[in-house]
Amino acid sequence: MVTVFHNRARHVAASVGSLLAQTHDSLEIIVVDDGSSDGTATELRKLQDHRLDVRVQENTGFTIAIDRAVRSAKGDVIAIHGSGDISAPTRIKRQLAALEAHPKVVVAGCMVTNEASELRLPTSNRVLGTAMDFTELLQTYPMTHGEAMFHKPLFERVGGYRPFFQLGQDYDLWLRMAEHGSFLTVPEPLYRRRQFENSINTNALKLMAQAHYGDFAKQCAVIRERHGYDPLERFGNAGALMARPSSELSSKLGSMGLKELLRDNDEVSRILIAASLNKGKNIRSLGAAALANLKNCAPAAFGRVAGLWTRGRD
Repeated sequence: MVTVFHNRARHVAASVGSLLAQTHDSLEIIVVDDGSSDGTATELRKLQDHRLDVRVQENTGFTIAIDRAVRSAKGDVIAIHGSGDISAPTRIKRQLAALEAHPKVVVAGCMVTNEASELRLPTSNRVLGTAMDFTELLQTYPMTHGEAMFHKPLFERVGGYRPFFQLGQDYDLWLRMAEHGSFLTVPEPLYRRRQFENSINTNALKLMAQAHYGDFAKQCAVIRERHGYDPLERFGNAGALMARPSSELSSKLGSMGLKELLRDNDEVSRILIAASLNKGKNIRSLGAAALANLKNCAPAAFGRVAGLWTRGRD
């Protein structure tokens, strides 16, 4: 198991404790403190268990830190665990059983709950417990990073986490792994994902960056499939300059911009909507821009529209 912490000292005991409570017998647990400044290293050093390999290092960033940790692991199967999250005691045993029962599956996830014990809704119409192939993976984000389990030899074969992807590094990896097998979600809630102030999911601008990285990862995958080369491998980071306009990314950013607009987070909304229009003009990007203009020019009218929108969503 591999987990990378950065400034989450208060959550070390419970999160790492859930790894130590696994019912699977043979475990190597690599815990990296990637340059924390809040006492995370101190909390990690309090934990004493022969299965733990605690590593305290200067900050390298998440992608490099987790790539190094995975490559250094002794076992052939890797389970990722998000810092601060909770893995159910039977998570490793159940996911290992799924990989062993389905030889063509290269990555296994599980059902995920939030802090209120609510199940994360599936991102596709697939039946839980059945495999997802490359084509379907292109249309959806199959699983959260922290719930994933995969084969280390394939991880190394496809090149591991690529440093270019400061965000969305998991989706880029999944797309390269999916060229060699399928994905499967164990139909049991075995992972609890938590929200933190420094989480990507609580920062709209980080989510915007993640959306750009994810869209480029998808473009790389399509080019590999159709033309037999990868833009990053052929041109280095300059390959990202060749990213094509994306209607899908434009729509996603437009929806994000509208969401922030309704939250009265106008400055962030303007950034998101501008990025949406830059990627392509469609009903969502243009609609979000029109509503932003309405809010600026006629706040009362916008308030009525926002009220109707909110009631419609409820």
